[in-house]
Amino acid sequence: MKTPFDLYCDLVAKRMQKGREMPRRFQVVIYRALREHASGAASLDPQIAYELANTLRDVIGGVAGPLVSPNVNVGGKSREPTEQSCIEDAVRYRRAVEEGLIKDLHPIKTILEAYGGGDPMKGGLSRRTVQTWCNGKEFEEITTRVSRKDQISPLMFFSGRHYAQNYTKTARGESS
Repeated sequence: MKTPFDLYCDLVAKRMQKGREMPRRFQVVIYRALREHASGAASLDPQIAYELANTLRDVIGGVAGPLVSPNVNVGGKSREPTEQSCIEDAVRYRRAVEEGLIKDLHPIKTILEAYGGGDPMKGGLSRRTVQTWCNGKEFEEITTRVSRKDQISPLMFFSGRHYAQNYTKTARGESS
């Protein structure tokens, strides 16, 4: 399996040969490189960091280049990609508990607390929601091997805070 940096180099070569941008491919590769860096699985290559720095410089200057332009209707998923990633971190945590990598007698309760509380009447998640995530076909491919063992729990708690602040009913202003 090629590293994000190898994929990045391939894309740069194709961009130079064909003289055109391939923003979605670059976005996917850079996203993967950043996720691997954040999880401690790999360090961020300086060339990718440089590309990101230049892109952010352009954004600050008022120019939205191809790396920050959204891809409309890619895949037709109903969740935002960040919401999906937050859920994947919860599923990964539960799998790590099941595999004995993390000791937690009540992993569903831990996830509920991290992701905005376990009271759906107050805008939090229900146990059933978390169980559906963990048993759902769309998350079958989530494994504990993609992250370092010591990063699974912190990433889940970080993603839980982000999920609670942005995707719960309370965050969307839908709670009663």
